Amino acid sequence: MQNTPLVDASSIRVAAIRFLARREYSYCELYERLKPRIDCQLLPLLDVVLSALQAQNLLCDQRFCESYVRVKVAAGQGPLKIKQALFHKGVTESIIITVLADYDEQWYDNAFRVWYKRFGRSGEYLNDQARQIRFLQSRGFEFEHIQAALQQGRQQVSEE
Repeated sequence: MQNTPLVDASSIRVAAIRFLARREYSYCELYERLKPRIDCQLLPLLDVVLSALQAQNLLCDQRFCESYVRVKVAAGQGPLKIKQALFHKGVTESIIITVLADYDEQWYDNAFRVWYKRFGRSGEYLNDQARQIRFLQSRGFEFEHIQAALQQGRQQVSEE
């Protein structure tokens, strides 16, 4: 059923709605998921169907971006990594900036939470600060968030 070719607008719409029933997708992401199942001559029809889904608010890049950011923030990823992934998924920069702006105050706490989960309990704070910085950078945090997390970690270590 999943690999059957899509031959008309109604079958394309049904397949798109099945994908959207599971989770949110960006326009580009859904386009790429459906494209292999459509004949090359019907690709303009795919654009028409996806545009109609957008007009009906069934497909929304803003909603996808909000959902994606919420999940990745909860997983401990930083703004740089999330932004790059959203660009890769075809979300426009204006939407990304708007959604990430809602989390501006949270990045500092998240950076510390991720740092503490990895390094805070083991007491190895003073041993290898460069490794800790690289770890937080790999999670996508900006340097100011990393500095704040390390400063907060230093304060916590000195209090214990």
